[in-house]
Amino acid sequence: MVYFILAFLIVLADQAVKYLVTLSYGAGGQWDILPGILSITFHKNTGGAFSMLNQYTMVLAIASAVVCVIIIILLIACKWSGFGKLSLAFILGGAIGNLIDRFFMGYVVDMFYPRFINFAIFNVADIFITIGALLLILFILFGKKNVTPMTAAEKKQQRMASKYGPDVDESTIVIPADQIRAAEEALRADPADEIETDGDDITMVYKTPVLNDSFTVPDKQESGEITLEDIMKEYGHDY
Repeated sequence: MVYFILAFLIVLADQAVKYLVTLSYGAGGQWDILPGILSITFHKNTGGAFSMLNQYTMVLAIASAVVCVIIIILLIACKWSGFGKLSLAFILGGAIGNLIDRFFMGYVVDMFYPRFINFAIFNVADIFITIGALLLILFILFGKKNVTPMTAAEKKQQRMASKYGPDVDESTIVIPADQIRAAEEALRADPADEIETDGDDITMVYKTPVLNDSFTVPDKQESGEITLEDIMKEYGHDY
């Protein structure tokens, strides 16, 4: 989520600067920030970044929309490091900033004019797209090699931790709550010493012998004095 917030902030900054420049220099005004080096002016760019492909405004708008969708999918699905996702957030913010201009006005507002070289006028979005592209190249060349894909066991561990808590791992036996409730009901109805569960099956475990309904010991049952000899004889065993 933090990378989507960052991209959103880039869009806000880009649109805010474009709005201020349009109000201040829409009639052709210019402000020399550094005389002879850098000026701020108002320029309608019907092309791409740094005024490239001026005659393909709609094609660039469609391409920008596709790029934005791909980057959003990558940010959600890829297990990249923060460096890689930062580069994608920069590109996404810049691409959306320029896409808004093309969609609503048919051109992109540029304002930064480097006067010391023969270079195209650019805007805030172009700056972040360029920085993001450079960071992405560095990440692909050097950073991505250190990213180890998650194994099936690690993915299972991540799912279990997100569902049951960080202390749960593959060795933890997880019993669903409905099985526990069913076992408690069974224990109340039939007070066994233990209850064993295996999937959906519940097994009652008795540590002491259980007498059947036909077991009778004259003169002893009433007093409760039932010995081991009586139990063994009932089940046909010699004591």
